[in-house]
Amino acid sequence: MKTRKWVCKSACGECCGCVLISRSSWKKYQSRAARVDRVVECDKDILPVTTDGMCCFLNDVRECSIYRDRPPICRIYGRSSKIPCPYIRPDGSPRSYHETLEIKERINCEVDAGIAMVRGLKQ
Repeated sequence: MKTRKWVCKSACGECCGCVLISRSSWKKYQSRAARVDRVVECDKDILPVTTDGMCCFLNDVRECSIYRDRPPICRIYGRSSKIPCPYIRPDGSPRSYHETLEIKERINCEVDAGIAMVRGLKQ
């Protein structure tokens, strides 16, 4: 059986939350950030935080403004069973409606926990 090439769904942004980015990448791409509410310094990295929990590099149509140089976590997202894409399986085939709902619920719980953690940092 031939394996399909995994291709991200265009202008989706569903998986694009706040992620660590190296200081050098932040310095290089900071001007492409659509919005940033707070910057948290984490050792050698930067965590640009937005109020909605979405990545600061998503533009108005939910496309990544640094796609070619995106962080490693963004490159492996959807290709790992630990961080699956809700819409596309690692083999490139589409997920069923029920699979999508289940994965999105899990992601929402994880995002809510992350946002609560970030809000705790603000206090």
